[in-house]
Amino acid sequence: EIGLATAAFHFTVLLGSLRFAWLSARWGTHRLAVVGALILSTYPLLTTVSYTLGLFVLTSVIGGISWFMVAGAVGMYLLSQVPADERPVYLAWYNLALSAATLTGSLSGSLFAGWLGLTETLLLAAGLRVLAGLAIWRWR
Repeated sequence: EIGLATAAFHFTVLLGSLRFAWLSARWGTHRLAVVGALILSTYPLLTTVSYTLGLFVLTSVIGGISWFMVAGAVGMYLLSQVPADERPVYLAWYNLALSAATLTGSLSGSLFAGWLGLTETLLLAAGLRVLAGLAIWRWR
């Protein structure tokens, strides 16, 4: 079941990424980042009530939608801020930072779940993601 939900997440990211150029031209990358981050906050929230496979897969699809929006917007922002001849170096560092953050988040999430409980940790993650979305909205 976890594998199916993970596949649904990544398949949604793949499909959404194919439409990112159209969406960013229509909405702008800042709006995509804000909306994506706020929708991303629902991912851990919905996970707390995903008691059936169907709801768990739907939650993963929602997570995939929000992730392609946020990841695409952050990538576009990065590329717009760095000199064209230094983009490979910046992208390498960005990928390194993203991988380190993913690893750190996975390990710390497990640690917090052991301390606070799984549901409480997911609710905390949802709240922090809402704050991140509001911060992106506030500070361009």
